[in-house]
Amino acid sequence: METREGQDVEVRRGPDIVVTTTAADPAPDGPPPAPPRRRLLVALVAVLTLAALVSVALVLVLGGEDEPVETAAPAAGPASPAELGMTVELPETVVAGQTAEIVVRWTDGEGVFSGTSEDWGDGVGTSSLAQDQCTGAATTTKSADSYTVKHAWSEPGTYQVVLGVTTYVCTDGSPVQEDVSKTVSVQVQPAG
Repeated sequence: METREGQDVEVRRGPDIVVTTTAADPAPDGPPPAPPRRRLLVALVAVLTLAALVSVALVLVLGGEDEPVETAAPAAGPASPAELGMTVELPETVVAGQTAEIVVRWTDGEGVFSGTSEDWGDGVGTSSLAQDQCTGAATTTKSADSYTVKHAWSEPGTYQVVLGVTTYVCTDGSPVQEDVSKTVSVQVQPAG
């Protein structure tokens, strides 16, 4: 069945069902309203377009071709030297009554070697510390070295051994001492 614009149509389906369709009046000021899906799609496109424009504006404002900003370099002061440090190398096996050799390595960014100290954990302690002296000549140097200490424990067991290194620098003609120590656990095996 064909209809013309502006005509009402009535369709009968069976004895009790009647469907009547009324022609819509065209909107006097513009096109007919869009269906809901189309309005949603138009709104989505508008939001995405607005978001893209805002993003472009932010890029232009924040990352534009402004003149580079010069930052001041930090004031160049004297770099502080590396602190006194040490490592300890233990032998693989230590046996009661036998002399064990332990290697101590130390580094100092500035300083003169002044000596060592050892507490063997068995009531015996040793030291090779020398009196620090500052003469007219500069005595501060960057240094690193190693030395070997020897000790024999009379009884098996676990001993807490404290090893130390001392250096000094001259400040205004007076020695300023720096110490570092490390505690290591030595497992002494029974002889035989």
